[in-house]
Amino acid sequence: MLALIDKKKNEFVFKGSLKGKLTLPPRGKNGFGYDPIFIPINQKKTLAQITSKLKNSFSHRKKALDKLLKHNIFKNYFF
Repeated sequence: MLALIDKKKNEFVFKGSLKGKLTLPPRGKNGFGYDPIFIPINQKKTLAQITSKLKNSFSHRKKALDKLLKHNIFKNYFF
């Protein structure tokens, strides 16, 4: 989840989600938190077993950031 407060003090919240399943025992050395026990849908490895580049291409943070960057406040900064 990401939040944005504009110059007029309007608050906006942008959420992203990542669906998957939990697995035990933990697998992988990359990442942090629940990464070693979470396998995203359409993946065979935990978040701790895949590269940061792949993880960041579909993570819940990436999805929230994409929504934030599409907000009207940024319309003059991106093409």
